[in-house]
Amino acid sequence: MLCSMRHWPATAIALVAELRALAESAPQHWFWTSTAVVGGCFVCFERELAGAGRAGDRGWAAASADSQAVVITGAAGDRYRIGPLALREGALLEAAVRAMPRIPDVLLVDATGRDHPRRAGLALELGTVV
Repeated sequence: MLCSMRHWPATAIALVAELRALAESAPQHWFWTSTAVVGGCFVCFERELAGAGRAGDRGWAAASADSQAVVITGAAGDRYRIGPLALREGALLEAAVRAMPRIPDVLLVDATGRDHPRRAGLALELGTVV
């Protein structure tokens, strides 16, 4: 499935502004229920012969919960660099999660959340948009 994405920040400056606003927000309280669904998501990109990755690299994002799994393909939103990982991976991860028959109540993401140096990382931002 080819991904369709919401508008994610296009620049590191815009991303930092969005993450700062998230960091200052109070988290919504949530309590476990017996019907809660736990899922996970991950993204990977084709390997280059040299370098850490560039904008437009072909990627695959997967989301899974219960016995359901979805894999989508798309392009990296940005080159790889430490810090603004959401620019590269966010839209692909969101598209995979949104393609699920049911969006999980709890989503495990291989990224930082409140533990990010800015107190808001990719996992937190993804959780606010899905």
